[in-house]
Amino acid sequence: MKPASQTVARSGGTIAAGLVLMMLGPASAHADEAELLRAISGPGASVDYTKLDDAGQPLEDQGAIYTIEPWTCVRDNVTELVWEVKTIDGGLRDQGHTYTWYNPDPQANGGAPGMRDGGECGGGIACDTQAYVAAVNEQGLCGYSDWRMPTRDELRSIVDYRASFPAIDGDHFPNTMALSYWSADPNPTYPAYAWHTDFRFGLANYYYFKNGPKPVRLVRDAD
Repeated sequence: MKPASQTVARSGGTIAAGLVLMMLGPASAHADEAELLRAISGPGASVDYTKLDDAGQPLEDQGAIYTIEPWTCVRDNVTELVWEVKTIDGGLRDQGHTYTWYNPDPQANGGAPGMRDGGECGGGIACDTQAYVAAVNEQGLCGYSDWRMPTRDELRSIVDYRASFPAIDGDHFPNTMALSYWSADPNPTYPAYAWHTDFRFGLANYYYFKNGPKPVRLVRDAD
């Protein structure tokens, strides 16, 4: 049975999506990304989100207000991705925490591992992306331990082009800082850099020094 959800029309995003598509580069290299953007922000597009509780189960009241009945994760029923929801409690997943980009795997870091423990965070962990992923998986967020850093294209799929500061659906993703968020993607052309996605206006992805602290929102593939 399909979980309860809320479908929201995503009008007003076509112009912004077009700007993003122009920034993607050669169409042959970005066909999948372009198709994703058209699906989520083209004419007549919609998003379909489900609010999930601590156990990863749909809230009975999908119209719940976070400050009254908080939820822990959100399932995107279009992309079949599950996203963490940030908190404001000063704990491990607090909205205000930042992390430097760090991945010691030479097969996945684009030629440079980045910087360990260079952000500002809580939860008793090193403030870098690798440590944060490990801590959230150890915690078993929403009943799962396969959380990971999102790609920049996955991050772009939750940008809300109707909104700004932050450019996201605040009814489903509360406690979001109007900043750019780290993706898992390094920039192999410039090994000291990695890609991030803007959630101020939501217009594009950019690359930045891996030792620059930024917030993170983890994702997992829905079952």
